[in-house]
Amino acid sequence: MIKISNKKALYDSDFLAILPDRLYKYRNWGAPHGRELLENLWLFYAYTALFEDENDCHPIITDPTIQDLFNYSKRINPNLSDLQHQNNVRQLWDRYYNTDVKERHERNFRFERIHDDYYGVLCLSLRSTNGRLWHDNSCDHNGYCVEFISRELIKHIPIGSAGLVEYRNSIPRIPFGDFSVEMARLTYFAKTHNYETEEEFRIMKHYNHRLSIAERNVVIPVECVNRIFVDSQMNPRFIEEIHQIVDGRWEIIQLQL
Repeated sequence: MIKISNKKALYDSDFLAILPDRLYKYRNWGAPHGRELLENLWLFYAYTALFEDENDCHPIITDPTIQDLFNYSKRINPNLSDLQHQNNVRQLWDRYYNTDVKERHERNFRFERIHDDYYGVLCLSLRSTNGRLWHDNSCDHNGYCVEFISRELIKHIPIGSAGLVEYRNSIPRIPFGDFSVEMARLTYFAKTHNYETEEEFRIMKHYNHRLSIAERNVVIPVECVNRIFVDSQMNPRFIEEIHQIVDGRWEIIQLQL
């Protein structure tokens, strides 16, 4: 994962080293918004709440000890006295942790839903012949796959961090108060091995306000797209509709999958 602090960072060697030449997006032609990528050149930055894996972007954070809360208070309020820190800890403990398990779970769920509103995630893949994505994201081969020119695409979309998803046996618990880059990587760029056949390259952006649907739809110029792939077994009527919309702007390739 590479954090992108400004547009200049997009051209740093560290970022370009992890950026594939081509990236791919699979869409279901029959879905309510499945055609918008071709018709309007809209890319959607998804809500993390919609992900299939409930732990994806929702890590389990360990409950803190009193000492953890005290150290956290000192870190974010270094000018307070020890007595003031102790008062902060008492208030935090009573408000958030001196509760039963059910209440704590409900509170964490509410927090995560709010948290989801501030993030947008663009999920891409590394190749056009990913069998899992043709089945899942393209409605059992009745969809299409768009090939992007990566270095052109990144010029026109919001990026806060980007990189390959790391697939692990399990997603580790995050220690309370650990807001390091490593924590961010485990939180947003790690999934279990159940999903490794997706071969995902992920782009994320955090905002300081709740995102509207309009803000999550990003319009890209035609030069970001290189080719369109469809399955040769796709409904011929759908293939013809795709040809009409593309209208010669890009090559359409029928894959034997």
